[in-house]
Amino acid sequence: MNEIKYIEPQQESQLYNDVCQIIDGARSRIATYVNAEACLTNWYVGKRIKEDILYETLCTQCVPFFGRRNSVRNAYPIELDPS
Repeated sequence: MNEIKYIEPQQESQLYNDVCQIIDGARSRIATYVNAEACLTNWYVGKRIKEDILYETLCTQCVPFFGRRNSVRNAYPIELDPS
């Protein structure tokens, strides 16, 4: 059977400090990762919205000049729905 091992107060303090440093390091790395992912998510959402708006605007503006058959939508038929 395993016996409970008692440690000196100085060792206990060192153990406590080491555990706190490990937890604080993990929190810091998690926060960095979450912030990076949030930034990328916002960038991709903005990019997607901008592409959609620019594409639709360009398609709408070119029809009067080139007609429906020669419009940007027909020249560059892209799928805007990612699903």
